[in-house]
Amino acid sequence: MKLKGKTIFDFCKDAGMRKSIIGGDYPESYYKDFPESVIMKHLMEYAARTNNKDLYESAEKERIIAEKDFERRADEAPKNGLLID
Repeated sequence: MKLKGKTIFDFCKDAGMRKSIIGGDYPESYYKDFPESVIMKHLMEYAARTNNKDLYESAEKERIIAEKDFERRADEAPKNGLLID
């Protein structure tokens, strides 16, 4: 399952469930700026609640990739005079 560019808004149409998973009533346009690893964690939570094993496994793989990419960029940042928070 390809999840690049997908968010919980693509899967969960229940606004109440979505709000409880993402921790607020954010518009999709704002939510898309969340870190990819966080978006994937939210998809994993949604998948767990809906017993969607394929979605869970795909989101978990993408979360791991996103976290490794963040760590790589954070390690390189000081070399370029940047701070990563």
